[in-house]
Amino acid sequence: MPTWVKVVLVIVVVGFLAIVAGAILAARWVRSQGASLEKQGKALAVEAEKFGRGQDPEVCVTESLNRLRSCPGFICEAKVKLFLNGCVQAANDRTKLCAGVPSPTEIMQSARWQLAECERRGWGNNQRCTRMMGGLQPLC
Repeated sequence: MPTWVKVVLVIVVVGFLAIVAGAILAARWVRSQGASLEKQGKALAVEAEKFGRGQDPEVCVTESLNRLRSCPGFICEAKVKLFLNGCVQAANDRTKLCAGVPSPTEIMQSARWQLAECERRGWGNNQRCTRMMGGLQPLC
């Protein structure tokens, strides 16, 4: 067997083992943190509903962006999206907020809208903002 084939096989095996190890570590982490995250999620949903009730949905987006600004990491970003979802659902009429928002299934239009919306709000070329705006689309 040529040397390059051996090298490729070693790389593939090491990569596979790394993926398996990562999956095991992620499963252990979720098992140890799952109850705490669920409790935090329920409390955040209640907070979001209280905050959004009677508000213009635009206030929910602004608050979510403020939270995102001081929010490091994936888990915190997920919490902000959860807040945005609950807040907008509890807010007043979404018609104005949702005007011009493309369906999440319209991939190219969605990407352009997310980028433009983040740019308009002072978050140009920010992936965290575009992911959050993507979470707004199914609500419209």
